[in-house]
Amino acid sequence: LTLQPRSTDAFRSRQVFLLTRPRTKAFSQKVEEFLCASALAGRQFNNRSNLICQQASGECCCAAFVLRHLAVQDVRVSASECGFEAERSYHASGMVQGDLLQPDGTFRSGRLLSSHRPVFALPAEASLEERYPVVFDIVLNIPLADYQADMSRISEDLQQELSDFLGIPKTLVTLKDATGGPGGTTLVVYFSTEPRCLQQLATELEVLAMGIDTREGCTLVSPLQHMEELKAQLSSTTSSIFHRDDLDMLRLIIVDRSFSYARVLHLCNRDPFWEFGAVVNTPEECPLDMVKVLPGAFVVSIMILLLLLQVVGFLSHECNILPRLAQMRPLDILTPFISLYTTLADYAWLALLRLNGAHPFHDIVFIVDACHLLLCFVTNVLAIRMTLTAHLVDTPWWRRNRKRLRTVLFLSALNPRFLRITRCNFCGSDRTQIHFGTPSKMAIVFANLGLVTLLQDIPQLLVHVYIWLIWGSAAPRITFLCFLMATLSLMVSALHHIFGRSQRAAYERVVKLLGVRRLTAGFFDVSSGGAAQDLGQLEGMRRADGNAEALAATSQYGTDGGQV
Repeated sequence: LTLQPRSTDAFRSRQVFLLTRPRTKAFSQKVEEFLCASALAGRQFNNRSNLICQQASGECCCAAFVLRHLAVQDVRVSASECGFEAERSYHASGMVQGDLLQPDGTFRSGRLLSSHRPVFALPAEASLEERYPVVFDIVLNIPLADYQADMSRISEDLQQELSDFLGIPKTLVTLKDATGGPGGTTLVVYFSTEPRCLQQLATELEVLAMGIDTREGCTLVSPLQHMEELKAQLSSTTSSIFHRDDLDMLRLIIVDRSFSYARVLHLCNRDPFWEFGAVVNTPEECPLDMVKVLPGAFVVSIMILLLLLQVVGFLSHECNILPRLAQMRPLDILTPFISLYTTLADYAWLALLRLNGAHPFHDIVFIVDACHLLLCFVTNVLAIRMTLTAHLVDTPWWRRNRKRLRTVLFLSALNPRFLRITRCNFCGSDRTQIHFGTPSKMAIVFANLGLVTLLQDIPQLLVHVYIWLIWGSAAPRITFLCFLMATLSLMVSALHHIFGRSQRAAYERVVKLLGVRRLTAGFFDVSSGGAAQDLGQLEGMRRADGNAEALAATSQYGTDGGQV
């Protein structure tokens, strides 16, 4: 709104009041109906056209100080602050408070009502397409050489003045491509919009949002409307642009040569691989987002490579070639690294959530999610510690390799399933040939250790899904990657548990069939058949203390049970 409060020798304006109500409700022409008449009481004059508004019973009353050194004052009334409804007509009444000259030459406080009744209607909310960025040109009455000599300061001042005058965030104003011409410098101006403001929450998801306004802080004015307002203000000689002392750069715009073109651009809003928020001319030009594509491509490439190694290892075993490759377990390389990648993706998602700053609620989610990841890290450390104490600390393998496993243990604290790397038999390294019992026992221990990751995977997946459902593409850019990794982790946990239990059940059936207490891995080869074992050896195995005698009876073991 534009105000022109006048002062005369008999009346000095100090405060201005604006009462707005629907057109169906008339004004009484009384001072008492201005409910904000005392809103500025006790407030210090600040030389700014800031409104203080109050609303009650469907009407809104705003107060501001009169800047008597300005012939025209521009003020902005927020639709949300005054409760204005789109496409509804309103009318306004004004009042000025100041010092009234008395016959005796003294001044006393007085109030004057305005006879003018402006009528306006709040425009409908701009559609998503109308909120796309706009590009246009302006011409400054500055020679190109002078502009280039102080380009940084001039651009900064012009951006700030556009932001202050139009009420558009400074970050959404961009100046580019300065070119010279007769009588001035031509600049290309971009008015953008926040990408999150283009997200529209589905009706069925409003319950999940629990009253959260996902577009909090977003302006209802489109970039195109901002441009049209700037053009209209520059074209009016009564505009406050030509009266305010803080708009020196805007007064240098040559309006007759500016706005020679204006084009609405496209803001990319496609999932899942395209860059969200990229400004292009047409939807077909939306670029791929490398932050989304490259991590996913890396994971798929690693999985394909290790699965190929699995096939090659199987063929090597069948053809009796490349024995080290045949003995390697590629799946026990793939599983640990995929699990570690899942955890790192969770940490990266959390960091991007904080950096994006898409909504104040995300700060709360960041704190809660960070506490959950810290709790999971502590739980993982305790689970690793318990596993080592119960199964590994007394084994020869641990005594040989414990000083060389610090990195493995730290990565296992991030994700306990990474400890499976110690059983992959990579290139004959002793650190990757863990042994602390029968294969079925090791499978059960590793499967149970992998179940600890469910404490992290399930809550993290729920948080990621919730943020994506409510904020859509404004969620962290690697959200879909986190979906993929969490799903793989849950599937691997289930498969390891199923296969471990199946292997243990098969082992117990063999033990029950032979009538022994246990089969220590290495001294009894089920695949060799029973012909190599005589009845004396089986009888020794059935005895509670007969394992040592049975071991000694074979050519591969000594009397102490150790392998020769």
